[in-house]
Amino acid sequence: MGTIIEELRTRFNGATGCIRVIAFLSPTCGPCRYGQGVVRALFEEFPDEKLAGFIIWVPMLPADNAETAKFEQDTITDPRLQCWFDADKAAANTWSSFIGLPATTWDVYAVYERGVIWDDGAPAPAPRIWMHQLNPTPATQPADRLDAVKLARDWLELIGGDVGQSAELAAELHAKGRLVSKRMAS
Repeated sequence: MGTIIEELRTRFNGATGCIRVIAFLSPTCGPCRYGQGVVRALFEEFPDEKLAGFIIWVPMLPADNAETAKFEQDTITDPRLQCWFDADKAAANTWSSFIGLPATTWDVYAVYERGVIWDDGAPAPAPRIWMHQLNPTPATQPADRLDAVKLARDWLELIGGDVGQSAELAAELHAKGRLVSKRMAS
């Protein structure tokens, strides 16, 4: 049985004709849930776009476990979004080494354009869009924080959309993020 990172690499490379989103999230963290809502909104707003999403649930808070990850996963209905629970944080720690984080990766979002390949045995390729909701470190600058306005503009540029519509898209992303962050896991 392969690791989550190996499976992620395989599925990432299997979707080279798609724009791909990778997110490492805690299933019970409010800001992570906001980010999950933003990712879901991108997929909902572009139902015909060739997209592939990969969400890795990471147990970072006391309430994070397979059950809370499954609860969050069950709320995701778009088949273009695939989820894993990283019980031992191996995938999140591997990703940390790829991007230079000094601790376990979580609340991190990476968007890749079509055609990018992740070579076997290599670190993940550099994303076109990279955002996070973490405290500043050498790897996480404030300018890279998850921002619906910046994400909407960068996303529309990436898909060849009308950048003039970025304010409307940002409002949708933010609203969906807030809605998901307020929903409580059972």
